[in-house]
Amino acid sequence: MSHQNVNQTSGNVEIYTPGNLIELAKRVMGPIDLDPASSIIANRTVGAAKIYTKRGNGLVKPWFGNVWMNHPWGARENKCKAQCDKSICKKRGHHLTKPLPGNAAWIEKLITEYQSGNVKQGMCITYASTSEKWFKPLTDYPICFLHGRTSFLTPKGDELNQNTKGCAITYFGEQYSKFDNVFSQVGAVMFPRKFLKVA
Repeated sequence: MSHQNVNQTSGNVEIYTPGNLIELAKRVMGPIDLDPASSIIANRTVGAAKIYTKRGNGLVKPWFGNVWMNHPWGARENKCKAQCDKSICKKRGHHLTKPLPGNAAWIEKLITEYQSGNVKQGMCITYASTSEKWFKPLTDYPICFLHGRTSFLTPKGDELNQNTKGCAITYFGEQYSKFDNVFSQVGAVMFPRKFLKVA
């Protein structure tokens, strides 16, 4: 699950972060302690000390240390009804036997764990969906709006050049100057007013 939909209506969540972005994240945070939405294959690139996989459900487990999050993107979905005819189920090849949490649940979890002090530093990659309600809480933290469209990877390591939107990486932590210096190489870094010194 350390992956997401290149197109949120595709139903495909086995999409992995490119290695260059992971390396930049490590330059800011240091070693990654936890990837809460991952897989064994995805972690070959992320290199987190601990991962939670689809079976483990990272939303109900403790988070800690330096966290990289590339959750399965999309809106929350309810459990499928007996006579389900949703087109997304046809695309993914199966029906949902339990509710599928969406962007908001993962972002809320990361922010809660950071504000409680469990997460020392964290980063998450999302679409730069500034019009969406789930994106608004991220604007309270430093964000890098990545230049161009991010080419995510398949489990086989092939680039997927079909991303339909721009992406953003949000930073949680005290090394925000380093975040600015490192990520300004790949995008436009923005800070909320509370981070700026007012003369």
